[in-house]
Amino acid sequence: MKKTFLMIFLLIVCVIAFGVPASIGNVSSETDLLKLAFEKLGASESILQNPFPKAYAATRFPLPEDVPYLPYFFKDLYEEPLMIYPFARLLQKVAADFASPSYIKNDGLYQLLWYFGVDKLRAGVHRAYLHYGLEPPQLSEENPLLDAYDMLFTKTNNKNRYWVVGEYSYVNPREEAREQIEKLPLEIQMPVAKLIVHLLDAYQWHMKAIRNLSAEMLSEAFIIRDLGISQGDGQKLYTVLKDIKDNIDETLLYYASQITALSVMEAANSLKELANSNFSFDTVVIPTPLGKIVISDGRDNTHDYSNLFLLVDLGGNDTYKGTVAANSSPFLPISVVIDVSGDDEYINKDDLVATQGSGILGHGFLVDLSGNDKYASVRYSQGIGVFGTGILFDASGDDTYELQFSGQGCGYFGIGMNIDKDGDDKYYIGGFGQGYGGPGGGIGVLINHSGRDNYIAERYSDVIQIADYHSGNLINGNMVQGAGGGRRGDISDGDAWAGGLGILMDVLGDDYYYSGNWSLGIGYWFGIGICYDTSGNDRYDSVYFTQGSEAHWAMGALIDEEGDDVHNLFDEKLYSEKGTGSMANVRGGAGLGFGWDGGTGIIIDRSGNDFYKSQIISFALGEVRSHGIFIDESGDDTYVYGANQLGMGTSDVRNEYTNFTTRNFYSLADFSNNLGLFIDASGNDKYYDWDIKNIDAVQLSQRFANNSFWVSPEQEKASVANAWGIGIDAPTGVIGFLDYWFSKIK
Repeated sequence: MKKTFLMIFLLIVCVIAFGVPASIGNVSSETDLLKLAFEKLGASESILQNPFPKAYAATRFPLPEDVPYLPYFFKDLYEEPLMIYPFARLLQKVAADFASPSYIKNDGLYQLLWYFGVDKLRAGVHRAYLHYGLEPPQLSEENPLLDAYDMLFTKTNNKNRYWVVGEYSYVNPREEAREQIEKLPLEIQMPVAKLIVHLLDAYQWHMKAIRNLSAEMLSEAFIIRDLGISQGDGQKLYTVLKDIKDNIDETLLYYASQITALSVMEAANSLKELANSNFSFDTVVIPTPLGKIVISDGRDNTHDYSNLFLLVDLGGNDTYKGTVAANSSPFLPISVVIDVSGDDEYINKDDLVATQGSGILGHGFLVDLSGNDKYASVRYSQGIGVFGTGILFDASGDDTYELQFSGQGCGYFGIGMNIDKDGDDKYYIGGFGQGYGGPGGGIGVLINHSGRDNYIAERYSDVIQIADYHSGNLINGNMVQGAGGGRRGDISDGDAWAGGLGILMDVLGDDYYYSGNWSLGIGYWFGIGICYDTSGNDRYDSVYFTQGSEAHWAMGALIDEEGDDVHNLFDEKLYSEKGTGSMANVRGGAGLGFGWDGGTGIIIDRSGNDFYKSQIISFALGEVRSHGIFIDESGDDTYVYGANQLGMGTSDVRNEYTNFTTRNFYSLADFSNNLGLFIDASGNDKYYDWDIKNIDAVQLSQRFANNSFWVSPEQEKASVANAWGIGIDAPTGVIGFLDYWFSKIK
């Protein structure tokens, strides 16, 4: 009996050592598979934690206190990486509620801005109380808009009437404004007047926020248009951004944004009720110290204005050109556009013009309530904030968004949001958007609630040039679709800035995601990227560093709650064309729970019969002192993976982990760890090995199997190097932390 037991034990050890799957054994529906994994591994669950190394142990790691602009929540999530799920799940609840087409209260946009933006910047201690309402302005019933017009002058120390020796001269802007205002029905005047007074309040708070900034600083920063391309590897250093960050009052800055968000939606909802009133009047244009006020009726209009403070269009199929809902200078910091209805086109072809929801040292809000709309611009558009807030909010319709760089939910030192509540929408971008939190702890968010949506980032560098050497410069490094990235100064001037928080949040619908590299829940250089899809049969097509991946002390997460989904990390162009550089022959991979150089990449799929396909370094792989985590909770799933490749619950084991040298770039085993954790919790699953040299050659895997577990590296080597890896495929069981939070957050 003892001999039999010993032989079985040795057989199991040998099986584990050589990576051949062993039977999972008896598990029940109550078995916690996370705990089981560490029992099989022979290691403590504490290795799930990923603590920052101590100063005495870090030979390369930039200590947190040395990295400016680090998001306040970064360290906590970094050290407890599984907590990124409840962190994201709470935000999903916010999006599901406040971006819902059925939510029609005035505070919806405000709540989204607060939870996704202001709170994540920890800009003051506002909490969410402002939504109880703004103080009603004191306006007369007879002339509310003229009253608001007068306030714009008196409260900014300007004059709207001029006189000579006690007599009014022929220059009388107020009289001209009065004549314009008289064209408007009182039903329109009142909501517009209230909005103007609230925007004036926001303006005054904004001016307090920038009280310590010189005109030269503001002007220099305002014209920067290359932050996405220039900052990733520290190619340029804009010291003015550091100076502004040190001197701006962010509490008051984002208080101004919150006032704007609440007042804009209050006005928009009031104006929407008037949409069927068939008012007819010539377009009203009124100059003010804060920019032009433009109000037009329901006819088809063309809007092409400079220095817009407020534009209200009551309907029609309209065309907007140039600077729209974007502060046109740092000295005119607020710009708002409300379009009530119609199939509209917002067109800009000038790559120096920021537009369509851009807040650069200011606040730009575009609200389009209905219609099948087209938004097209070059850069810094469609929801971008730089030391301010830029929001594009589209309530309904089948819409198209086209952009080259930096937008569709992009933040550099600020908040950028693109929010679409309903409709089958199409997004196209070159790079740095669709939920990109850039350097300076920026917040970039794309929220789409309902519809069958397409999220496209230009994959090929011969179309838009942001080539990535990881794919032989054939594939673009997009930084999109839930991406957070900082300024990596360690390979240039040494001035390193943390990235921010980038989120793409899709609530309902069968969606399609397409990109090149650096996408779909990707973190880079102290940034956090999250792509979260709640439901639908979705397809994710991308290539490298993607789908729950990270590099260089960052976090990336792809979360899909339900649906029969397809995950594909592959591109035939890597076979048909010859790339250049040191990684010309690299294939699709570095995803599906991949960590590289001190961070965590994680993918969580809670249900559905899913298909996963990748070629190299994927599926719960931790390399260079990182964690890679893959969790599929249920469904009959199919896995196709490169033969003889590291992954499926593996850690690399480098000589430097145990042998210190003066050029040791990796923390020693005593001070940090690697972890590759793969769990498939139920279902009848299939695993295939893929010959990456012959893409048509696929065969049933001998390394991974249904109802099995495997360990790599073997336990002895893992314990010495502190580099652990395990894969578990179970017929049933639970993953405790998911169920706990899922039951708490309904």
